[in-house]
Amino acid sequence: MEPTEQLNGRRAKEIPRFSRPYDFEKIVETTRDRGAAILEGLIEPELNDRLEQEVAAWFAKHGVAGTPQKSPLMYAHQPETTIGLYALCNKIDCISEYIVHEDVLPWAERLLKPYCSQIVLTTAHFVSKGPGPSQFPHRDTDLWVHVRRNEHPLAVNVRIALSEFTVDNGATFLAMDSWDLPDGKYPEDWEYTQAVMQRGDALYYRADLFHGGAENRTAGQTRRAVELGYQVGWLRPYENHMLNVPPPVAAKLPRAVQDLLGYELHDASAEMGGPCGFYEEGHPRDALLPYLNQEEPAKQV
Repeated sequence: MEPTEQLNGRRAKEIPRFSRPYDFEKIVETTRDRGAAILEGLIEPELNDRLEQEVAAWFAKHGVAGTPQKSPLMYAHQPETTIGLYALCNKIDCISEYIVHEDVLPWAERLLKPYCSQIVLTTAHFVSKGPGPSQFPHRDTDLWVHVRRNEHPLAVNVRIALSEFTVDNGATFLAMDSWDLPDGKYPEDWEYTQAVMQRGDALYYRADLFHGGAENRTAGQTRRAVELGYQVGWLRPYENHMLNVPPPVAAKLPRAVQDLLGYELHDASAEMGGPCGFYEEGHPRDALLPYLNQEEPAKQV
């Protein structure tokens, strides 16, 4: 995706910006109706320092792995220099302070609760993107491509800058007001603008807004962020199978039952959607491997 000023000489709609003291009602209204906003200075430097120290310590102990290319559609053009750390609630002590932050969680609840009684966390992960190509424009809600969009989003995201987000290092691009485009219609290239941010700023956006990571044209800069996602609580089974049937038990069940319990990805890539149900950004069946007798694989039916 080209920087805004190079797109056919036209000018995209700017992303509304808010500084402290935040006008909470205006932020809710703007993100619901227009799709996105930038909150300047959301996270204090001390908290971001702690998180980066904890992430560095985790990588020092466990090693660094790039994001697996599990779906050609979802991860097309994801550069090899992208590093992700997922399941942060199980690895990073201070992540809870981000998830329930007084300027984050109430915003997510205001946007989602008109459509549900309880929201749930979709993701909490760290990402570092080095030099490499841009992503294709997409909607995160295409994970649930069969669900109709309306004025109340199914999911919302918060992208918190741990480093500068610049045009050159590939700051997130998005098209304001694009959440309600009809199926099969996409924004024109010139409609996209980039979320230029300082460390500690945050991009709030509806997950059904067209967006993506722009090309990182620098020689060696990394663009680092914490990404939080929240969704309506009813997008899950009636029973919580991952708690009712833990991996040691599930590993003994027939393969078809494992799939029905959630140990198989749902991948709508063939229908221009995407995959969901990852475990550590890999296949959920990986959670069963420690409990499978290699000489006696899970039963097949």
